[in-house]
This record gives sequence, C-alpha cells and structure tokens, in this order.
Amino acid sequence: MQYKVILKSLPDGQWYALCNTAPSGVVEVHAHSREQVLQKMQNEIQYQLEYCPCSGVSTGFLQLDITEA
Repeated sequence: MQYKVILKSLPDGQWYALCNTAPSGVVEVHAHSREQVLQKMQNEIQYQLEYCPCSGVSTGFLQLDITEA
C-alpha cells in the first residue's frame, strides 16, 4: 500500500514530512535528518494501520510515495 508523502528540508536544518492520505487523516512529523523523518512517518502510518498495536502487522506492504518540495 502506498501513501503520498511531501518531504521538505527546513531552513533550520530540520526535515518535515506531511501525509494527507494516512488512515487517520493528516500526519505531520519533524526530525533532524531525512532518514529520521521518513522513519517517523512510516512508524506513524504503521501504527495507524494496526488493528491492535501488539498485532504485529507486517511493514513489508507499506510504501511511501515521496515528493520533495
């Protein structure tokens, strides 16, 4: 399953990611690096997809469709 993510480098060196298609609505995350912000976004979407946080839904089917702004 793919989720559209807008990725942006901020002037202060931070990274910002926005996903309007997450299961529970809009998700916004910030981090110190590109890799960290993408991981945080993937983790949040994964959490929203899980019926129960302990159910262990596989991350293999989750893909981020990244557009850099």
